[in-house]
Amino acid sequence: MAAPVLTAFDRTLINQWQSDFPICERPFDQAAAMMAATPDTMIHRIGWLLQQGYLSRFAPMYHAERLGGHLTLVALQVDEERLDEVAGFINSWPEVSQHYVRDHRFNLWFVLATETLQRQADVLAAIEASTGCLLLNLPKLAEFHIGFRLRIGQDSVDTVACPSPPAPLANGQMISATERALITATQQGLPLVDRPYHAIANALDLPVVTVTTTLQQWLANGMIRRIGVVPNHYRLGLTANAMTVWDVADDRVAELGQQLGALGFVTHCYHRPRRPPHWPYNLFAMVHGHDRATVTGRIGQMQQLLSPWLGHADVLYSQRILKKTGFRLAS
Repeated sequence: MAAPVLTAFDRTLINQWQSDFPICERPFDQAAAMMAATPDTMIHRIGWLLQQGYLSRFAPMYHAERLGGHLTLVALQVDEERLDEVAGFINSWPEVSQHYVRDHRFNLWFVLATETLQRQADVLAAIEASTGCLLLNLPKLAEFHIGFRLRIGQDSVDTVACPSPPAPLANGQMISATERALITATQQGLPLVDRPYHAIANALDLPVVTVTTTLQQWLANGMIRRIGVVPNHYRLGLTANAMTVWDVADDRVAELGQQLGALGFVTHCYHRPRRPPHWPYNLFAMVHGHDRATVTGRIGQMQQLLSPWLGHADVLYSQRILKKTGFRLAS
């Protein structure tokens, strides 16, 4: 893949606006002023970065569980000759929000995001029955850290330490018809116009104050994790992406998960169930780097931290991205 062709302005834009994009009358005016630029320049560059694939979205990042939705991580063991066929079938489900090929006997990994647990069960049953493949359902039991943020330099890109957003209050948040309409209007992206919140309000026939106040409330209560640009780390050169999995003592998983999640290079860390006899691991953590040597060094630090309580461990590198969207409410 060709090296990114980014201007200094592009790098600053991505570094600064992965979160905290303003909610106000003219947000691009406010954001551009902080960069000594014009709103038109900022709008144009975000559009170009999206078109070129350096950004995957410019939008609110909704928290599925806080909205009452349900996420689970799913793995399939698929024969190599059927990989494309089965992958295409999985991608046909709109509830599949992320999907990767990894270098493991469980080679297809996807995130299933549904509005109800019953829908989750129905989709998993349909996938298992239609593919005939061994399937592992690995829901999140506890979240220790989630904080994916990039820092782009002139000749470098890497993840940087950042705090997890506040934990959501509870599952099952009730949303009104108006709120649902607002989510579906913004989940794929904010309009690239001078007054994006007015454009959304006009499209939904709502007062603009309803749009801005609701988004501010959702940021405060965790229904929105952040609002901003979402970098495509693969396109930007961060191509070594490893899901590390660890078999640690059950009575230490919470403590060790907190310690692992506190490492500055760990972007996601969760407790998930074992699935014997096929899957002995209960602690998951994502690590990224521009090459495998970098990632290997970081995994060595993780192993040293966990070693007194560690049984088995494994590393699953991403080989292909098959799908990558956020949680989607049905419109």
